[in-house]
Amino acid sequence: MPIQRMAIVDKDGLVVNVISYDTEGTWTPPADCILVDAAKGGSIDDTWDGKRFVVPIEGAPHQWWQK
Repeated sequence: MPIQRMAIVDKDGLVVNVISYDTEGTWTPPADCILVDAAKGGSIDDTWDGKRFVVPIEGAPHQWWQK
């Protein structure tokens, strides 16, 4: 049972959760979300630009407040 650190990223690229994921399991992320390998980074409130995680600027409003 290999476990991997994964980020759950919503359709806007916002990291909404980080989990320990069983790569041999059958669990899938919620609708409109994807799993991204977060072994080398990625925390809740970061954004995923398709290649890397981007840490929000301190003091800037969170993306979900702007929706």
